Amino acid sequence: MQLSAEGLYKAAYFNTINYTPHPAQMLYHNSTARFRFANCGRRFGKTFMAARDLEPKLLKPNKHYWIVGPTYDLAEKEFRVIWQDMIIKLQLGKDKSVQKVYNKRQGDMFIKFTDRNTLLEVRSAQNPENLVGESLDGVIMSEAAKHTKETWERYIRPALSDRKGSAD
Repeated sequence: MQLSAEGLYKAAYFNTINYTPHPAQMLYHNSTARFRFANCGRRFGKTFMAARDLEPKLLKPNKHYWIVGPTYDLAEKEFRVIWQDMIIKLQLGKDKSVQKVYNKRQGDMFIKFTDRNTLLEVRSAQNPENLVGESLDGVIMSEAAKHTKETWERYIRPALSDRKGSAD
């Protein structure tokens, strides 16, 4: 199997953070579909898989991503993985060009790479009016089965249109 440039970039990043996906997770990581859905059971590693698939994309310039959960509590899981890998393990938290907040209790969680103009935010679908008006490069729909159909159709899908953003 031959990897694309994007696949090689992702593989190099995974190596840097010592992440070795199992063969079924690699099917997901290698998918070029715009909208991906992991149809698998509990303890498969969906949280780690989705979060780590997003991480190398955060190193690209001029990008805007969300993690959207039915609640902040549920969306925080993927954010925690990204925080541990990028802010702690890779020590990007020491970089003054990285603005970051991790306050689950107040629902304030984001990482902004100011030198790249790239932003990751955690959003809750509990107040859907907070999901309006943004143009996104991608979204992780945390606990997708627990979201309402309206969250996707009315708020998230349109936000992905301008930039032809992806969804996991």
